[in-house]
Parts: sequence; C-alpha cells; structure tokens
Amino acid sequence: MAYGGYLNDENGNPFYVDGTFPLRLIDVRTFTFNPGAGFFDLYPDDGQMRFTFVSSTAEGYYFITQDLNNHGTNWILTSIVPNGTVITAYIFGYAVETSLPEYGLAVWNDQGQLVITNETRVLSNLQTLGDRNDDSNSGMNLNVTLAGHWAVAPTLTGAIVGVIFQGTMPFPFSSFFYACAAFDGTNTVIRSHGTQGDSSGGVQNVQITNTREQLVVIDVSRF
Repeated sequence: MAYGGYLNDENGNPFYVDGTFPLRLIDVRTFTFNPGAGFFDLYPDDGQMRFTFVSSTAEGYYFITQDLNNHGTNWILTSIVPNGTVITAYIFGYAVETSLPEYGLAVWNDQGQLVITNETRVLSNLQTLGDRNDDSNSGMNLNVTLAGHWAVAPTLTGAIVGVIFQGTMPFPFSSFFYACAAFDGTNTVIRSHGTQGDSSGGVQNVQITNTREQLVVIDVSRF
C-alpha cells in the first residue's frame, strides 16, 4: 500500500484491505435439537459466499446441505446429537456494515458504503488441527481437546462401508464421518462421529476411508 491507514489484528495480520469488504460475522443461529427437528435453516442460496463454523453442547455430527423438498433453496444444517443439545452456527460473509457505533472508528469506501468499524467482528484466529501425513492424527481419527469455546467448520472426514449378514441375506452398511466441536462449558472436544456409529462391529468386508482432512476451528469467545 503506497499510503493510507493500516489496520491489523493482535497477531500483526491485516484484516482490512482497501477496496474490499472484510470477512466478518454476519449471523449467529442457535438451535435446540429434538428428534423431529434435526434440520435447521442457515442462509439462502443467493450466490453470496459464506463460511460457517459450528459448536454444540454435546457430541454428535452435523453437515451443511440442501433439502429442496422441505426447505426450498436454503442451505441447512443437518445434525444428529443427543436430545436437548444446543447447536450454534457462526456465519461469516462479505457484507456492508449495518450499524454505526456511537463512537470509535469507521471506514467508508469510495461508494459511500460503511465497510468496517471498531465493532466489526472480523473472522480471525483460525487454527488448523491435524497432520495430513499422519492417518492417526487427521480426518476421522483426529481427536483434540482445546481449552475454551471453539467451533469447527463442518467437514466430511471419512467413511466405513461393508456388509451385514442377517441369516443368509446380506445388507450394505455405510457410515460417513463428520467433524464435531462439543463445548462443555470449559473445554471443547473436536473429533468426528459416524452417521451409523463410530465402529464397524458386526460388519464384514469392511473398508475404511480416512480423508485425512485437517479441521479448521475458531475461538468463538470473541463472537
């Protein structure tokens, strides 16, 4: 930058670049799970880029998808967690600021749009967990406990497929694994859970696929 102001976070990373919108918190959605309501609307399919991080008060799994028959074109969070579990989705995007603080810092662009203020909650302090080169420390096998309240980007981390024999009849078995961040009020356990359980007991011809994905998490205490 040839001249002008320079805004950076506590780690020295710039969080606003002239001519752009910062990636900021635009919505927080909270849901309480019950057996008849495991599908929650997050945001419309309007072509705008968004990034979502999720935490829950108990372990389970969740992923983002669409259900055109029941939810129109909205993107939804599909989840299976214990009854009464509170799920919180932190949604970030590029958008014009909607409120001007009573005092502090405010920046407008050359079109007169309010871009950023001292109250803007910019996406920052992301951490990447796991090692793609280590099967035991990545994807579906990653298991980390962090102090404080963290949320994870919903991620497919692996799958188990096989066959279950009941009598002489074979039945296909599949369990897909998704990341979860469970906060107990003090610490957050970050690991994956399978849609049909976390093991393959009773399943034959088992094939396990670990995506070896690294999980991206954020400290949500600031949001």
